Amino acid sequence: MPPDSQIGQPVHEFDYLVIGVTQGELTVAMESDDITFPVELGVTVFGSAGDAHDVISSRAQSVRFLEIDLK
Repeated sequence: MPPDSQIGQPVHEFDYLVIGVTQGELTVAMESDDITFPVELGVTVFGSAGDAHDVISSRAQSVRFLEIDLK
């Protein structure tokens, strides 16, 4: 993700994995709360089908990650 960008609020149809490709920091904005967390190379995070959230990159550097839907 380029600096100062966001992806909108997709609703995940399937469970999914997010794997850090570079290091950085992202904010996940959900209805109930915003959570800022580090993105680390090779670290995998699990997400559930039905999740709706925005992902925001507010740092001066790009952050890259790979998202895999588990069908």
